[in-house]
Amino acid sequence: MYRGEGHYVYIGWSPKTKKAIDEVLVYEPKAEIVLIDQLKEEPYDHDRIHYVYGDASDESVLLQANILKARRVAIFADARITETLLADGKSLLIASAVEALSSERGIDLQTVVEVCEERNISKFKHVRVDDFILANDSVSLLMAKATLHPGTTSIFRQLLSKQSGGNIQALAPKPEWTTIRDAAESLLHQGVTLIAVNDRLDYATVLDTPLQASDMLYVVCHDDSWERLNQGGI
Repeated sequence: MYRGEGHYVYIGWSPKTKKAIDEVLVYEPKAEIVLIDQLKEEPYDHDRIHYVYGDASDESVLLQANILKARRVAIFADARITETLLADGKSLLIASAVEALSSERGIDLQTVVEVCEERNISKFKHVRVDDFILANDSVSLLMAKATLHPGTTSIFRQLLSKQSGGNIQALAPKPEWTTIRDAAESLLHQGVTLIAVNDRLDYATVLDTPLQASDMLYVVCHDDSWERLNQGGI
């Protein structure tokens, strides 16, 4: 049983899982990751990755991953299931098990799920999944963007991967930022670009909207600017 805390739990092994883990370790080299799958042999030999064998819809297996102490849970679609409805059904079963366990213990677990079919997202919302990643849409949409606007894919790569030069961070509003305009101007002065407020990319149309303590600001910046921002600004 894994006994650490503040770790990430990844459920379901595939090349996508490996790529996601590698990216997390670029951002957080000291991150601890627990991988759950039913492969007989550990699929990824790494000092920061701990393997738990078993069915992730089984409460005892989830507890072996110390899931109640995890920072975040990521559920990947089973790449071995070719029928998308069945793949989403399995992911939904696992998400339900995670939610049932967290509700029973009174712990709010943050969960993200890879969904094969967009029409199935509404089913996952009933088990309070926080985020959804559509398995195939991202590739199709990026191909469309590249067709319509050549060269834009390099921007998306930078936003998606720190290894490509981008670095997206999330932060809560500072007490002195009364409105979105205050936040945007202050951040820009510190070499930080505000790209969204909560899920709004069009925040520029509502700059005078008051900020709430519960709002989340998403920014792009270099590591040195992020460090200075967290130390109180420039």
